[in-house]
Formats: sequence, C-alpha cells, structure tokens
Amino acid sequence: MKPTLLHALLFLDKKPARSSAALASFLGTSQQTAFRWLKSLEREGLVEKNGKYRITSKGSAYVKNLFVQETEIEGVVFTGMGEGKYYLAKEGYRKQFQKALGFKPYPGTLNIRLESEEAMEANRQLRQGKGIEIRGFREKERAYGGAKCYRVLIQNKVGGAIIVPERAHYTEEVVEILAPLNLRKKLNLKDGSKIILKIE
Repeated sequence: MKPTLLHALLFLDKKPARSSAALASFLGTSQQTAFRWLKSLEREGLVEKNGKYRITSKGSAYVKNLFVQETEIEGVVFTGMGEGKYYLAKEGYRKQFQKALGFKPYPGTLNIRLESEEAMEANRQLRQGKGIEIRGFREKERAYGGAKCYRVLIQNKVGGAIIVPERAHYTEEVVEILAPLNLRKKLNLKDGSKIILKIE
C-alpha cells in the first residue's frame, strides 16, 4: 500500500467517521487529494462512506496486521537542540518526506530519550534495517545529508516516523520523531512525559 493511503487508513482507524476535509487537514494536503485517497481505499473495501468516511472491518484488520510483528520502545520526552525545525524547513527534505511517508511533517521533531538497555538495543537493531531512504541534496554551496525513516505508531494514536540522519547528533539512546502534527500539543506531552512507540 502506498504511504499516503496507509496514513489515511491509520487516521480513520483512530478517528472514525471523518470527512475528507478533516483528513486533508491532518495530513497537510488538499481536500481534493484527500478525497482521491479515500475513494481509492473505498474501492479496496477498506473504507466506507455513510455520510462520513469510516474504516471497515477489513480495514481495521489490515491495520492490526501491520503491527503484529511490532517492536515496542518506551522513553521520555525531552527538549532537543532545535535543529529539527531548521532542517524540516528545507524544501529538499519536505518534498521527500511527504512523498515517502504520505504526510507533511510538522516543522520540528519530538525527541525521546530511551532509559532501558532493552529499548536502546531495539533502537540499535532498528538502525540496521533498510528503512525508507531520504536522499541528501545540495542547496547553494551547502550539502545536506540523507536519512532513513522507520514507520511508528505513537502512544497507539498517531502514525509517524522515526528519523535517523546520516550525520546523527544523537546516539542510540535517543530517537527523533516526525509526525503530521504537533505531538506535544496533540498528546499533551511535556518534558519527562512517558511515551510508547510501536515500530512497524
């Protein structure tokens, strides 16, 4: 399934009976594009419309199966160095993220510090996986490095991605999260808040 359709389906799995406008707002795209994605899911029998769009039992089963072999990582929220906002403002990254992940990232990452050895080991293994490639690019005289992304479900509510830059500033004790919205505001998080990530 295309990333855009997957995130639309995840949205409806957590937010039943929604309109194409609500989906467009969540994913940072046009209502026309969101409507096209919903119609595609409807043709597959994963979504149905009865006034508003709802996920079907087939769609719910599809989402559940995605995370059957999931890895769970737990950590705490902390304030990072603020570099995520700078890099996410770059068009060379933003276009790739939207195409590869199916959503327009909120301009900033959520930083999670892992506290257990088990969580850090899971993060080390994750980084060895193939992931979703984001290519580096040049802008004027500066070169920007690539990254890998891994799909994740945050607090069992919001779909997003762990991003691992090629030139990472953090070690395996930290993960950075991309999402289509402000996770601190949406999930009522602050520094020190516990958070659970389920990796697809």
